[in-house]
Amino acid sequence: MESTREQTLYTIVGDNLSTYRDLERCISYSQAIDYIKQGDLSEVGFILGQGLSEEAIGYLQAKLARRGYSHCLLNSETKLFRFASSAETHKHKKENVLITSPEKLEEDHYVMKLVVDEKGELLQDHLTGFHIQGMVLIEAARQAFLAVTEKFFFPDDLPSSHYVVINRMDTHYQSFVFAVDSDIHYRITNKSIRPGRSTFSAAISFHQNGTSCTTVDVEFSVFEASKLASKERKMAVRAIASSHQAHEPKPMVEAV
Repeated sequence: MESTREQTLYTIVGDNLSTYRDLERCISYSQAIDYIKQGDLSEVGFILGQGLSEEAIGYLQAKLARRGYSHCLLNSETKLFRFASSAETHKHKKENVLITSPEKLEEDHYVMKLVVDEKGELLQDHLTGFHIQGMVLIEAARQAFLAVTEKFFFPDDLPSSHYVVINRMDTHYQSFVFAVDSDIHYRITNKSIRPGRSTFSAAISFHQNGTSCTTVDVEFSVFEASKLASKERKMAVRAIASSHQAHEPKPMVEAV
């Protein structure tokens, strides 16, 4: 009777996520590259975790493909690991992009991956512990509503032609989000699209292992930049004038 051996799975995280190094079945990016170069991969599977850049993921894919083991990377679907663009997220540096480009599942329901690059701006001063800090998830949620809006509602416009303003953003943390594979679901709950100003409400949820860990309810408006820019400038001028007035020295009263 022929016996079958169980596949050994490893989660790959960024080299700087040092707290994960000693965890069972978790390896760093550098360890994974060495393993792929030298190891027997016939009964091994890899799962992409957090801390990896788009370039790092591409290099892993290329290394596995060269050895004929592309199937060993279990969660690297081409669509879901195409990082969102600068135009979609309004981020200039690639390492600060926290999501893959959103895909539409059904009407008003979109999905993307959380992709935290260890070189990103929000990880430079906080790499202790195991969970991903809440501010990273808030920024990922912000990028999610920007990306869906840019890709599916204003695809023919330049990002500079409109202005996105957050009206409300409520975050609820149900459990920690760790440096493993994470899905983001984006559901539009209400929308009003009209010339000059459109308003959206959306529920954004972060999922790991089939469980919702964090939810963000957001309401935001999209304005024509030309109309909002002059108004915002006037408000800034008033804010500076008010600040100066508040700091003007008070006249001294002489004692009688």
